[in-house]
Amino acid sequence: MLSSRFVRKTGSVALALIMAIGIFILPSKEVKAASSSVEEFIIRCYWVTLGRDPDESGKKYWIDELDSFRQTGTSIAANFMYSEEYQGLKKTDEDYVADLYHMFMGRDPDSDGNKYWLNELSKGTSRDLVFTGFANSEEFESICRDYDILAGYFSSSYDLNKLTKINYFVDRVYYAALDRYSDRSGQQFWAEGLANGNLSGVSLVSSFVQSKEFNEKYIYADEYLTRLYNVFMLREPDKAGMDYWLAQVEAGMSKDALFANFAKAPEFSDLCSSFDIPTGTYKMTNDPTGFNGNITRKAEKDPNFIVLSGKYEDIITIDKNCYCEGEDVVLFFLKGTVIHGDTLNLVEKVMKENEALLGLKYRCNFNTSRYTNWKGFYLGDENAFSQVNTDRQKAELIITCDPQDGSIEGASDSYCILFDYDVDSKSDSVSTLIHEMTHVLTLRNGADLGPTMDEGMAMFVQDAISRKLGYTDADLIPYMSTNELFSADYLKQGEDMIKMSYDRTGIIQPEYQCGLRFCYFIYKNYGASALANIINESSRLDTDNDYNISQKDVVKAIKKGTSDDVFVKFEKWIVDENGWKEFDSIIIEHVTKAGHADWLP
Repeated sequence: MLSSRFVRKTGSVALALIMAIGIFILPSKEVKAASSSVEEFIIRCYWVTLGRDPDESGKKYWIDELDSFRQTGTSIAANFMYSEEYQGLKKTDEDYVADLYHMFMGRDPDSDGNKYWLNELSKGTSRDLVFTGFANSEEFESICRDYDILAGYFSSSYDLNKLTKINYFVDRVYYAALDRYSDRSGQQFWAEGLANGNLSGVSLVSSFVQSKEFNEKYIYADEYLTRLYNVFMLREPDKAGMDYWLAQVEAGMSKDALFANFAKAPEFSDLCSSFDIPTGTYKMTNDPTGFNGNITRKAEKDPNFIVLSGKYEDIITIDKNCYCEGEDVVLFFLKGTVIHGDTLNLVEKVMKENEALLGLKYRCNFNTSRYTNWKGFYLGDENAFSQVNTDRQKAELIITCDPQDGSIEGASDSYCILFDYDVDSKSDSVSTLIHEMTHVLTLRNGADLGPTMDEGMAMFVQDAISRKLGYTDADLIPYMSTNELFSADYLKQGEDMIKMSYDRTGIIQPEYQCGLRFCYFIYKNYGASALANIINESSRLDTDNDYNISQKDVVKAIKKGTSDDVFVKFEKWIVDENGWKEFDSIIIEHVTKAGHADWLP
C-alpha cells in the first residue's frame, strides 16, 4: 500500500486529521502541539522563533510550501531561524539555545543540556553545527510526526531545496518498500548518501530490497512483486502483470532477475528525474535465490481466501463463506451470494471516489476499540476469520443475498452490509454501495453527526459520484420535491434542523430532505473541504470516543467547518434565492439523458 506522507493529500484537501488542541504558554514559551494540522505547525514556528502571530500572507505561503512538499519540518525551521527577521533579533547564545530547545524538543532547556551547548558555542562551535544537531534529533521527528509532517534530514553542506526533494524521495521508498515510517538514523543515512552522490535511485532501492527486514517481511512472491510495483511503477500490480511475473517465478526466475527487470521501469526513471536524483542502473549479481515454492501467501495459508479475476463476465456463486482483500477493504462473501469477477475493483473504485470528494481516508487513525464484531450474528461464530484484518485498519464489507435479520443495507464504522446486486458494476444499485460506504468513511473519521448530517452527506456523495460514474440514481428522485411540497418550515428551523430524529413514518423523511439540501449548500458555498472539516472537528469534540457528541457540539462542528452564520445563509439560499432549483435541474438533465424521464415527478 502506498500510504506515505508523500501522498498525504487528495487534490487540494489535506488528509491529516485534526487532533486535540493544545496551547502556547508564554513567556516561558513551553510549546505544545495545538493540533495535527500543517497550519498549527506554522503558527508554532512563528511563535517559537519570532514571538508573534503569523501574518496571513506569510502563513499561507508556508502552508502551501508544506502542502506542496517543497519543504520539510527541518527546512521550515531553518527558513525561520535563518530569516532576516530572526537574525535581526540579535539573540544571545542563551536565547538561541533556548529557541532551539523550543523548536526541536518542544520544551525548555534542561540544565545539563543547556550548559553543554553553551559551552560548545563558547569554544567556537558555529551556530550552524549546533542547529544541525538539534534539527536531526529524535524529538523533532516525533513532533513532526504528530503534525503529519516529514521532519527530514538537515545539513548545511547541501542546497536546502535539493535536500528537501531527497528527503521526500527517501520517505517514499520507506513506505513503498517497507510500509513504515523511516527511522531517524535511517532517513539521515540514506538522504546523505543521495546528497553526496554515493547513491542513485536504483542503488538505494536495491539496498532496501536486499535488506534482512525486507526479505523476512516478504517471503512470498506475490508480496515481493507488489513491493516492486509500489517502488518502481508507483502503483499496485494489475492482475495481468502479476500473473505474468508469478508465472516467471514458477518457471524459476530469481529475485535478482526480477529486480533487474523492474529497475528498468520508465516510471521509476521519471520519478527520479522529478526529484533531481540520478536513476542509476542495476548490475545483476546472478544470485539464484528464489522463493522456495512460496508463491502466494493467501492461497497457501488460507483456503477461505479467494482471488477475483477482475472481469465482469466471470460470475461466481459462493459455496462457502469466504473473503478477498483490497488495499483498504476486506470483502466477505456469505454462502449463496452471486458475484462478478470485478466486484473488488468496483468497491475500490467507489472508495477512492468517496475519498477524493470528501478529502478523507478509510485507512486513518481509526480507534479500534470501536470495532463491532459482526461475525457472531451473521456467521454464528465470533472467531470466524480471526486472522483477517487483525489491526482493523481496513474497512469490512459483507456481501450477502439475504441478511439473516431481514434488514436492508446498512453501515457502521466497522463494517457495511450489502446485497450482491449492490456490487454489480452494471446495475444502478451501485448508488447504494456509494451511499453506505460514505457512512463507513465518515464514521471512521469522526463522530456520528446525527440523522440530518449523516444521511445528508451520504445522499450528497451518492448523487455526485453516481452521476460521475454514469449510474442513474433512482433513490434520489423522491427527494426532488419542491420546497413548498416538502415544507420550507423544516428548512427554516436553523440550528434546530440538526436535532431532527429519524422519521420512518412517511415518504418524505425530513432528515434526508434537509440533510441533502444542507450538504449540497455547504458544497456549493464553502467547498468539499468544509464537509471534511466538519467531520474532523466532530472527531475532536468526541472526547469520549463513543460516537455520541451532543447536538450542541454538532452545531459547533458545523460552524467551525463553515462559518458562524451558516444557518442564516442556508435559509436565504434555499428559500429566497431558490438555490435548490439548480440541483433539481442537474438531476432532471441526468435522468432524462439516461432514458428514465418517466421516473421524474
